[in-house]
Amino acid sequence: MTNSSADILTRLKTHWKKFLAPWVLVIIGILFNILAALITNYFISLNNDKLAQLDEQAQGIDNRINNYWQDRQNIERKMEFILLLLQQKLQQKLSQQEVQTQDLFVVQYIENFIQQIIKQYKITPTEHDTLNSQSVIEVVQLTQEQIVNDIDEIYFDKLTLEKEKRQLSGINSRLMSVALFLQLLGLILILAKDIQRNT
Repeated sequence: MTNSSADILTRLKTHWKKFLAPWVLVIIGILFNILAALITNYFISLNNDKLAQLDEQAQGIDNRINNYWQDRQNIERKMEFILLLLQQKLQQKLSQQEVQTQDLFVVQYIENFIQQIIKQYKITPTEHDTLNSQSVIEVVQLTQEQIVNDIDEIYFDKLTLEKEKRQLSGINSRLMSVALFLQLLGLILILAKDIQRNT
């Protein structure tokens, strides 16, 4: 039995040496390095392009949010100005003709402002018989609510983009680890050919 065991061991060593011939180790090592380069230069690069696109989209969303806040502040300032105009209209004690001329200008300015924000933000205020401070305040409040709703909606889109960016960054990190492992394993196998020759 010892002869047959020794014979089996000798055969296994011979087959093992043929299987682990230096050229086989070099080829496997080179394949691992090629695979590592492919992962690094293709898959990670592809994910980096996607990350750049997501960054651009997130920046665009930030700009839109900032624009909405600026619009909200501008509308608030215009409302204050219009309320001052309405108050001044009530307090003026000018001749009847001047009052009518000024009334026409003020009314036209206020109506243009109201029509502009109704069209821009697609709001539907209640109809008022006369143009007064209450109607202006109502339109501005509806507009501000619409702006805040738009900002909330856009912000949720941004959160979705941020989640996608985190996922892609995690995938890139794992791919980089796998590529590094394959590269090191490939180099070890290439260097192992010298060890195989010496034994």
